Amino acid sequence: MIADQKKLPSSLIVLFILTLLGNLWILIKSFILFLNIEVENQQAQQVIEFIYILKFTACFGTILGASLMLFQKMKGYYLYLFSNILYILLVIVFVFFSFLIPYIFIVGFLHIFYVLPPILFIILYSVNIKHLN
Repeated sequence: MIADQKKLPSSLIVLFILTLLGNLWILIKSFILFLNIEVENQQAQQVIEFIYILKFTACFGTILGASLMLFQKMKGYYLYLFSNILYILLVIVFVFFSFLIPYIFIVGFLHIFYVLPPILFIILYSVNIKHLN
């Protein structure tokens, strides 16, 4: 199933499993938060909805990129990298907008900690880039 499995390091498999679990957690948590956020300002509500849609897209792109890396595709690394950079930027934007909405402030501030794992995983996947075609 996995192309040339003898050359695929176990670290890539472990990173894939952790990536899958982490992004599924983010998707579930974000979906629950998305359903429960109500903002009186319609424009702010639209911005938050747009950010969440992009966040879901980034998570799916991250999972797809990690899956392609299991098949040793360099395209997977670039998709993973792009998706994670998008996710990091979205978290920063969400934190910024959460400062404008008093009762979302704490939720937004705690989101800043969601930037650390993607940065770590980008580094770890970059170390294994030599195993990709």
